[in-house]
Amino acid sequence: MMRTLTLLLVAVFGMYAPAMAQISVSIAITGGTNPTCKGRNVTFSATPTNAGTLPNYLWMVNGAPVPGGIGGSFTTNSLSNGDYVTVQVQRSSAPFDSAVSPAIVMIIVPNGTPTVTKAITAGSNPGCATTLIQFTATATGAGLAPTFRWFINGVSVGTGAVYNNFTAVTGDRIFVRALASGAPTACYTTDTAYSDTTTLVRLPVPALPVISFIGHYLVSDSGNVQWYGPAGILPGAIGPTFHPVAQGSYYAVIPNPVCGTGKSNVLIVSPLEIGNYNMANVQLYPNPTNGLLTINWGTPTTTRITVFTPAGQTVMQDAATAVSSKVIDLSRLASGMYFVMLQDEHGARGTMKVTVSH
Repeated sequence: MMRTLTLLLVAVFGMYAPAMAQISVSIAITGGTNPTCKGRNVTFSATPTNAGTLPNYLWMVNGAPVPGGIGGSFTTNSLSNGDYVTVQVQRSSAPFDSAVSPAIVMIIVPNGTPTVTKAITAGSNPGCATTLIQFTATATGAGLAPTFRWFINGVSVGTGAVYNNFTAVTGDRIFVRALASGAPTACYTTDTAYSDTTTLVRLPVPALPVISFIGHYLVSDSGNVQWYGPAGILPGAIGPTFHPVAQGSYYAVIPNPVCGTGKSNVLIVSPLEIGNYNMANVQLYPNPTNGLLTINWGTPTTTRITVFTPAGQTVMQDAATAVSSKVIDLSRLASGMYFVMLQDEHGARGTMKVTVSH
């Protein structure tokens, strides 16, 4: 009787049935990284063992169930540094037991905002046209290997941290863009940063002045020159003409603190060229003139008359023979300044400036 009862209990409760295999589950990151950046998606996937064909899942962050986290994978972008993720899996068949995975502890890197600045490292602004101006870019918070692209007037003109330019013109606007780069843990609110914009001023390099000797005047083809004589700079001698009073070498320089130029040609003035024509009683009128110019000596004289441009070019020649005045016609000349040189029969010369204005 006892044996029969024992056999019946075994049949009902399975006392001698094989033991049920233990359930377990592990998780892994299958999308994104750890460490990762704040706000980036991370996907976790579960791998259950002995959980049946349709196990149930419950994802948890810091031990608290995640709303809607019931599938075999879980994606989130709202984790904070130190959060840990686990999953609970429940067997889909009797005895419906469950297991919890080991945790993955997350490292969340805060996002930074990259910046970029630029500086002139060669040349200047304002600077001289056709000369080098060099910019160097410096990025902050842009990773280990940011890339740079330079723009002038919105058009890409170069790459790299250093940009050289010889062709910019006044009004050109230059800025640099930095693109952040580095390891996955290099985290940015944006991967692109722009510098401020610099408006360039490029000044023309003045041509070398050319000087001539007209009568007893040194004359430059440039109006704003500084004159130099045998002893060096001539203080206060600034302008298109200069009357030398000493023998020696003379030249002119266009003063320009940014785009300075070399000196002009050199003229050697001898004592005879300094000028010994008696100009005290000579009158030229009207001055300015729109054409007809009267030269009045007051007494009869014989004089050769030559009209020069400021560059020393002869544009007119005439003569006065035993007369006290002479009218010459300058109407065919363009408006501007000219030099009237008088030379007597002994070779003495003198010069006066006259302006033609139509």
